Amino acid sequence: MKAMVTKELVLLYGIEEQSERGQEIMKLLRSMRVDAKFIGEDAMGQTVGYLCGLPGYSKQESKIQGGFQEELLVLCGFSGARLNQLLGLFRTCGVRKVELKAAVTGTNRGWTLSKLAEEIRKEHEYMKKI
Repeated sequence: MKAMVTKELVLLYGIEEQSERGQEIMKLLRSMRVDAKFIGEDAMGQTVGYLCGLPGYSKQESKIQGGFQEELLVLCGFSGARLNQLLGLFRTCGVRKVELKAAVTGTNRGWTLSKLAEEIRKEHEYMKKI
């Protein structure tokens, strides 16, 4: 059985596409030939799989509105080496890192973006305490 290869994609939440920050992140992603998709609050009720264009996920009708104000990167289709390369580029290029990041997994691809964002926020807060 052949493994399905997923194209690398970064979902950017809480970052404006036309802002200086959005443009510097896009420049970094383009240098790695990585696709990016800017998403907003209207995406909170959609599954991560749908937002990443993964097969088997369709648009949801739920309208989750909410107060998630932080920046969030969702990384789809990255190998460990490519993920390390991307994070290293943030440092070497002097681009301020995005604190909340998540790689798409077999488990979280079925979660709504809202659920993923809250889980990542909780995990980040816990890690800051230890």
